[in-house]
Amino acid sequence: MAEIINVVVHNYELDRNLLRITCAKGGEEFAPAKAFPDLKEKLREVLHAVLSSCSVPVLQLIQVVDQIMKAFADSDVRPPFPLRCCGDDIFNIYSILRDFNYHYLTIGEIIQSKLQGLQPCFASLNADHLRELEEFLGPFQETFESLAQEQPNFHKVLPEWYALMHECHPSSEEISPLLRELKTKASELLVREQSTTITVEHRIAAIFNPRHNRKLNLICTDHERSQACERIRALCGIRTQREPLSRDSSCEGEPHRKRRLFLNSLEDDPVGDDELECYLRSQYPAQQTRDVVSFWSTVGQAQFPSLASLARRILSVPALAPKTTFDERHASVQPEQLHTFLMLRSMFDTEREE
Repeated sequence: MAEIINVVVHNYELDRNLLRITCAKGGEEFAPAKAFPDLKEKLREVLHAVLSSCSVPVLQLIQVVDQIMKAFADSDVRPPFPLRCCGDDIFNIYSILRDFNYHYLTIGEIIQSKLQGLQPCFASLNADHLRELEEFLGPFQETFESLAQEQPNFHKVLPEWYALMHECHPSSEEISPLLRELKTKASELLVREQSTTITVEHRIAAIFNPRHNRKLNLICTDHERSQACERIRALCGIRTQREPLSRDSSCEGEPHRKRRLFLNSLEDDPVGDDELECYLRSQYPAQQTRDVVSFWSTVGQAQFPSLASLARRILSVPALAPKTTFDERHASVQPEQLHTFLMLRSMFDTEREE
């Protein structure tokens, strides 16, 4: 991965200080480019840690289900749902468990009539545990699918992480011992991993989502919100209200300045507010904010030009790392051809700008 980045940076003379990279492992090798953790990898680590430390051997249950599905495929027996195996990706497990649990009795009947050799294997399963495992994995699967969508999703990372923590927090409702154990372990890990996963850029991206900007107290502490806002002002070159006016720009004196700020604070729309404060108080109809990047290219660009450029740059960062290995059946373009295509695209873009 680092080699690919180095080649691209060299060939296109990119500024590393402006690069934003989402990667599965540590990003020290990409410095001074800013690296963000791959949310899929983080969620996978949490799930593996929870499932492997559970007092109930849930990983063994998953392996048994996978063995049964492979036996169906090897015996050319069609199950009552699309045949697939878990493989190494833990995010393939949920859909298999969901279908397996829904057709549990039917699968048992097929095994009894056509695959008698699987009866001991099927009998070792605990149907209740499988359903509870499906219920536990559901929110993780939904989070992954939300962040895996093609449209910009960096602004979703913070609210999705908090929603997952909220979902995993054990409630006072009657739940099984297994589900309570899984949720408790996951909740503790998500809280612990938050400090190394969620960055100030994730909070900035959440602020730049006009649908969330008035509900930030649900996903940010006051300190985190203030820190993100100050970072936005610094990156955009916006002077805060707390900064004193220079002597050259005002000759009214400190008492008059305090009087003016006090009077402005009484108004609903103080004249002295900067772009960020005005934006944070603004509300927009749903049709304008459905596409966050489109909003900052149209309405946001017109009303808050200083914020718009930073918003588009931050929101374009992917939440999940791209694939670095490709199936040869789908990767029919040779590396040399891909390089030529990229160079041609760069030339066309340059001509269009001229």
